[in-house]
Order: sequence, then structure tokens, then C-alpha cells
Amino acid sequence: MTGRRLLLTAALLLLVPAARGVAYTIAPDGGGDFATIQAAILECFDGDVIELTDGVFTGSGNRDLDYQGRVITIRSQSGDPAACILDCEGNETAKHRGVCFHSLESADAVLEGVTIRNGYGWTAGSYVGGGAICLYNNSSPTIRNCIFTDNTDANDGGAIYCEDDSAPLITGCDFRRNTSYYGGAICFRFCALPPTVTACTFTGNEASARGGGIYCWDSDPSIENCSFADNVSVRGGALACYGAASPEVSLCTFAGDGATLGGGIYCVQQSAPLITNCTLYGTSASEEGGGLYGRECAAVLENTIIAFATNGGAVSCVYPGSVTLACCNLYGNAGGDWTGCIASLEGVDGNLADDPLFCDATSMNFRLQVESPCSPENHPTCDLIGAWPAGCSSSDVPAEDTPRWRIALTASPNPFSHGTRITYALKGAGTAPVTLVIFDTSGRRVRTLLARDLAAGQGSVTWDGRAQDGTTLEGGVYFCRLRVRGESTVRQVILLK
Repeated sequence: MTGRRLLLTAALLLLVPAARGVAYTIAPDGGGDFATIQAAILECFDGDVIELTDGVFTGSGNRDLDYQGRVITIRSQSGDPAACILDCEGNETAKHRGVCFHSLESADAVLEGVTIRNGYGWTAGSYVGGGAICLYNNSSPTIRNCIFTDNTDANDGGAIYCEDDSAPLITGCDFRRNTSYYGGAICFRFCALPPTVTACTFTGNEASARGGGIYCWDSDPSIENCSFADNVSVRGGALACYGAASPEVSLCTFAGDGATLGGGIYCVQQSAPLITNCTLYGTSASEEGGGLYGRECAAVLENTIIAFATNGGAVSCVYPGSVTLACCNLYGNAGGDWTGCIASLEGVDGNLADDPLFCDATSMNFRLQVESPCSPENHPTCDLIGAWPAGCSSSDVPAEDTPRWRIALTASPNPFSHGTRITYALKGAGTAPVTLVIFDTSGRRVRTLLARDLAAGQGSVTWDGRAQDGTTLEGGVYFCRLRVRGESTVRQVILLK
């Protein structure tokens, strides 16, 4: 290198700010070091930290945030995401989301310990989804210990949308009641690099088309140690895969998720998910595949339990394509266990059909009794089957008459022309996520009347015969479904016109 070039390089280095690690404090009332979060971002250099005090942040500068490529951390000061909230106050006419990463942000750009709620995604320029967070243009931040609740995108990713070469790390996050067309909570679309989702929970999210929890389109995310419960969609109550999608799903639990096809998992069009050491319990499909539905796909299930699907067989696969199972236990599914396309696999490659002997599935404890055929000691050829190890003995298991959540649903008047009062009764311990949804005869969701955590008791809501967008529906038969902790009941209602 010439002397002149050395001098030029040294001069350029002097112009680049060093990582300083300065910490700024921002308060919801505008106090602190800057009036808003975005104002602080614009003054930050790489390595700086923005700490948010507890409270609810609203308005311009506290939503639609843009890191602009800075390697910074935004986090709650308390570390409690439930206490530090970014309320986007978004809706169909005033669309706002939490954050958009689109400037080559790396894993060292961090969002941590906050709640993002009431986001509403929008399209600007090239297509971008995501009710709470959007990621595109090779942006791969770390999103950690966050809560995403009641966010919406009309197209892709009720909470998070990710495309291109973006590969975020999403860890320790909680997704509740987010809605979209594809991917009620998360949509991965044409991600060339594999995103990572680990130790996250997905509860009561909903997709109108595919993937109540997560939708993978030509993307190969790693999904590990996650829990899915009571998510719904037409296809893939918890997870849907399309195109050349090959997600690796391991040590995950699916409980009470429901769909028309694929109550837990749905895969089509050359997708090839690898499902390893997972537990599916009480999932439901009104047509096919209470646990998994595959068409023109090459799904592989290893060391996985599919048990007690409330509607539909354990696995449904449609030629061409295949579903391969090894060391899997399919048991007690309403539509059958080893039937149809997988009938010849029972007893082969370590596959079995025995009661897995969960410790207390009604309380969402899917650890195994020591006597379980799925424990390594009792099935040494396969080692552990399912997502949870042995954790109790038969003496620790609640009696058979231990109360489950019990639910009831009535509608009056029925038939109706102007409105019907739908009354629900819940009996159970503690609180649970409750959804009350209206479907038409094709299985399409037309209205969500209730989606929140409730304690035992009785309540009611009124349905005026309108769709989610407020349009008046045609007269005919509709179905109202109440779902709580894997339990569900349906009531037919008739709208007169």
C-alpha cells in the first residue's frame, strides 16, 4: 500500500465514529434524554443502548421505528416486556407498525424486552407485510424476550414479516392473538438464509388462509423449543409450508391448534419439513389431517407423538408426495392413527401406537410418566419420542376425574335477522386463551367475536350478522365455534334475510 493510500485510509477511519456504548433513557411522557424513541435512534452510534422506562409509548416517534442500519440495542429498562409497551394504535385507516428493519441490520442490532401491540401493517413501495415488525433487504436483527399481541396485517405476517436474505434471530418471544391472511403470527417469504425461532410461544393467532402460527413460503427457518396452542387457520392451524420450504422443527409442542386441513401442520407444493421430537396433542382438522396434512410434499417426522386429535386422522397425505415416519407414536386420534397413506408404517422403523402416558395433558403438562412407551428406557431403539422427557410416575398423575375445562355455547334468537346473543360458559382452573369465531359453510372465518384470556365464568357477545370488515353477510347457515385449551364446541346459527 502506498504512503498516500495509507494517509487516505487513516483519514477515513477518523471520520467513522467508534462504538461508544452510551446508554440513553426514554420515558413515555417525553422525559429522559430524548422526547421519543426515534429521536434517540437518530443520535445513536454503533454500540449505543436505548433503555425504555416502564409505561405505554404512543404517537409519532414511538412507532414506525427505523434503526437505519445502526448497530444499537433498544430494550426495556426493567427487562419486563409486559410493563414496557409500544402501542402502535394502528387500524385499517391509520396504519402503523412497531419497527421496520431494512438497512442491513446485523444480529448485533437488538430489540429486547418490550411489548408491541395494535400494529397494523401496510404496503409501501415493494411489497412489505408485518403488523408489528417488517424485515427485508438483508436485515437480520435479534428480537428477544418480546410480546406481540393483537397485531394485524391484511396480507402476510400478523406480527412479523420476513423476506429476501433477512435471517433474524427471534428468541424467547410470546405471540398472542395476531391475525393475517398468511402467517397469523409470522410469515417467512423467500428467505434465502434460514431465520431462527427459538423458545417462543404462539397462542390464539389466526390466519385466514395458511399458517395460524407460522407460514413458510420458500423459506427454511429453524423452529426449536417452541409452543403452539389454539392457533387456527383454514390450512395449517399452527404451521404451514408452501413451495420449496424446508423448515426444521424440533422439540416443539402443538396443542389444540385447528384447521380445515392440517390441524397442526400443513405442507404442500414440494415443501419438505423435518419434524423431530415434537408433541402434537388435541389438534383438529374438520376435513383431513388432524395432526398433519401433506400434498405433493416430502415431510419427514422423527421421534414425534401425534395423540388425541379431536377431529381427523393423525396424518393425511395425498399422492404425489410422501410422508415418512420413524420412531413416531400415533395414538387415540379421532379419525384414526396408522391409516390411509401411512398404514404400512405401523410397527416399522420404531413406529408404534400406544398411549404415550402424559403426566397431565389437560393441564398442558406433556412430560411422560416413567412407564411411558415413549421414554428412552422403554424404547431404547429410538431414544426419546416427543418433545418432553419423563417427569412423573403414575402415582403423580391426577385422577381420571380431574376436571378439564368444560365449555358450553348457546345462541338466541336462532334463527335471527338483526342480531343474536351468543352466550358461553367456561368451567376450569385459572385462566385460559378463549376464542369465539364465526365460520361460513365452506370453513372460511368471517368474524372473530372474542379472542382473549378469560377465567371461568359466563359471558356473552352479540353478533349482528356482519363480517370482520363490517359488510353485511348473505343469509344462510353459519357456525359459531368456541375453543378453550384444546376443547371446542360448535353451534349452528341461521341468518335470515
